[in-house]
Amino acid sequence: MLQHRGTLLVLVASAVAALALAGAGQSAIGFFAVSPVTTSVDFGSVPVGSESAPVTTVIRNTGTLAIPFSEATGEFEVGSTGGTCFTFTSLNKLPIGATCTVNFLVTPQKPGLSTGFLVAAFGNCSCVTAAIPWQVNGLVATTTVTPAALSFGGVAVGGASPPQTVTFTNTGVLPAWTGFPLFFPFPSQYVVVADTCTGVLLAIGATCTIKVSFHPTALGPAASTLTVDTGMYDTPPAVIALSGTGIFPPSFSIDRTSLSFLVPLGNVDVQTVTIGNGGGGSIALGAVSITGQGLSIAGNDCPASLAAGAGCHIQVAFSPFDYYTGVSGSLTISHDAPGGPAVVALSAHGSEASAAGGGYAYNLGATVERFEFALRAPKAGVVKGKQLTYRFIDPLLGSVVFRSTKVSSLLLDQADQRWATFAGSGTLSLVTPGGEVLLPGTATFTARVKDGGGTGSPVSGAGLDRITVTVAAPALAVPHSLGGVGAEVPIAYGNIGVEGLTA
Repeated sequence: MLQHRGTLLVLVASAVAALALAGAGQSAIGFFAVSPVTTSVDFGSVPVGSESAPVTTVIRNTGTLAIPFSEATGEFEVGSTGGTCFTFTSLNKLPIGATCTVNFLVTPQKPGLSTGFLVAAFGNCSCVTAAIPWQVNGLVATTTVTPAALSFGGVAVGGASPPQTVTFTNTGVLPAWTGFPLFFPFPSQYVVVADTCTGVLLAIGATCTIKVSFHPTALGPAASTLTVDTGMYDTPPAVIALSGTGIFPPSFSIDRTSLSFLVPLGNVDVQTVTIGNGGGGSIALGAVSITGQGLSIAGNDCPASLAAGAGCHIQVAFSPFDYYTGVSGSLTISHDAPGGPAVVALSAHGSEASAAGGGYAYNLGATVERFEFALRAPKAGVVKGKQLTYRFIDPLLGSVVFRSTKVSSLLLDQADQRWATFAGSGTLSLVTPGGEVLLPGTATFTARVKDGGGTGSPVSGAGLDRITVTVAAPALAVPHSLGGVGAEVPIAYGNIGVEGLTA
């Protein structure tokens, strides 16, 4: 129902009317009076600060004298856009009983209901008036902001947090503007990484978002606010509380930079790499990949995010596909800590199980460079042997060279005198980029040789073409064999020097 603050106001003053008559040179006494034909005006709902549509009102001259129109007025919100009343002047007065119109409009200044009077003033003194009650419902944009606060937790100094989102929703009945986001008091540590709100006229029911990331530049807490003008009349901007703490950067550690495998054919060996975080923030772990034939990842208990002080494990397996081919590969661990990614060098080779001493037989990288022997007075147990040189790979030491220094025994195979077995001792040297380094301790060796086609025994000086060598020493991880039982290694030379043979 229309509300108003007064009743129809008609000012009729006989004294004024008389003066007006006298001033007009009239011979009869009369009076001025006007009345509104339009009894009230409802401008409906209008956005605060915006003009309403014009409404036409009608006023009648109810006096006994013609009267000129003076002005259209009212409260602060009221205005007019003309009408026929404005055509009646002191030279062209509104006749007795005639009507004219005034087009009124209002501009609401506050949300909700506003009321007042539309006033049409007549007479040279503007003292003859018709007042029409009016009302308008002022509308404002309404924006809801969620959440009210963002907490980024601990973030490494120099790093950046994952972005968090603030959502603005127009929950009102008018489109709403959103302003530019501002940060206080740490503008450099909070960064807008995405923004669909700034300068946008948000339709009714629509949403927009601002994504914020925390980039700490110093250790310790950094509280701030995100302030955004929501375009609402006489309403403070939206203020979203921001909090985060700068912490020490994460520190990625790994206990192995290389792994070496020596695995008998048909078996699988598994070794473990341990990863740790010794810093103050979490480490995002990415893809783990491996290269190298026969090498695989056997286990991985590492989470996507490795917390400060935590550790995890990755297991690497090797299953050889033969016992003579070496494999080189790598284990790569992606992470977002400084220095990433981590790479572990992998080397692997297969072997053939040896019946002697539980050792291994393989010939990866192993060559017999020289082996000569001669026999003198075997009944006296005197054997003269020249140097045996044998290169091989040890899983702990790497590339190793064995050189014989003494041949201590010779034994002919009585069942097949094409075979002879030598035993003796020698030295081990580690092969390095700078040259060979002599290893401590004494190595022992056993060499079994075969005469491949000459007459007589291996010591007859004809056709030596097969050799099996086993070297053992404290420095070695396992005994090493070149060749092995049933896996003799051919050699491409003979010319065995014989100094003598006695019965």
